[in-house]
Amino acid sequence: ILPAELIESNHDFSHAPIGNGPLKFVAWQNKLTLQRVKDNQAISLIEVKDPTVRVLKLLHGEVDLLQGELPPELVKYLQTKPEISLQTSPGANFSYLGLNFKDPVLQKIKVRQAIAHAINRKQIIEKAMIQHSREANMILPPEHYTNQTVSPEAESQQVITDDYNPALARQLLIEAGVELPLKLVYKTSTDAQRVRFATIMQAQMQPAGIELEIRSLDWGTFFEDVKQGNFQLYGLTWVGIKTPEIYAKAFGSQNIPPNGFNRGRYADAELDKLLADENWQAATARIHKQLPYIPLWYEGQFVAMRKSIKNYSPKPDGNWDDLATIKRSATISNYAH
Repeated sequence: ILPAELIESNHDFSHAPIGNGPLKFVAWQNKLTLQRVKDNQAISLIEVKDPTVRVLKLLHGEVDLLQGELPPELVKYLQTKPEISLQTSPGANFSYLGLNFKDPVLQKIKVRQAIAHAINRKQIIEKAMIQHSREANMILPPEHYTNQTVSPEAESQQVITDDYNPALARQLLIEAGVELPLKLVYKTSTDAQRVRFATIMQAQMQPAGIELEIRSLDWGTFFEDVKQGNFQLYGLTWVGIKTPEIYAKAFGSQNIPPNGFNRGRYADAELDKLLADENWQAATARIHKQLPYIPLWYEGQFVAMRKSIKNYSPKPDGNWDDLATIKRSATISNYAH
């Protein structure tokens, strides 16, 4: 929806976008500059790729706020600094291991169960993630309304498949007729924390008889491979998902890219019927039983701010909505992400 008078005057929306929210676009020259409509407060979002440099900029007062994407060691380090206010909260963004159902080995349910049993999620969360991170079973978090009431049909289908048990994982692979070690290729981005997760999973899978090869790719190449189905395994995160229609988009047999987000090319007639009926409890139970992906975790959220910053807190999906209310004594505030 765009203002009619600007359309008629051939306004250049691509370079001067127009919105109706609390912030308006000013410029994007090395940094994104916004202005709050109600009081003209300027806000700059600066991209600083190296996490250590981001932390140093915060400590030196070059930026006022950091949010997300820091290793837990740096988060703990910031907690020791008296000039920094650090808040954490449970997250709702869902991380998972994607599987390619064109691969004849991954089509076998016992192989998928073995992979799930070969990942020690509790250990990864405890050792390599920030506070308030938690294990996940479904895209939508446990507090979502679709998870509040479980029908008898759904309850009868629930199967616990994700407890860490490398001996059971190895046995499942043998029962599936797989020659050990099972060699799999895992694709991820070049982000240091994502590579770290992949390296930990690689070590965890070895006792289960799974040899994981890690391929870290630049984001554009990696995501294009995922969309095109050019993978065996990959790791991604669903961000900001609020409604259960995501299950149809992600797992419905009619929603293979470019028609949807079923990137693993999974097809299950029983699940299609449950999704069409919007029987979300039974559908999620079916998904958990069939494992068209391996659920990992909801990563905790955090924000680290200079003590002068007020009216800002971390949100479950990591959004920046509090920029509408944030306050600082100076005129211009800088935010790195």
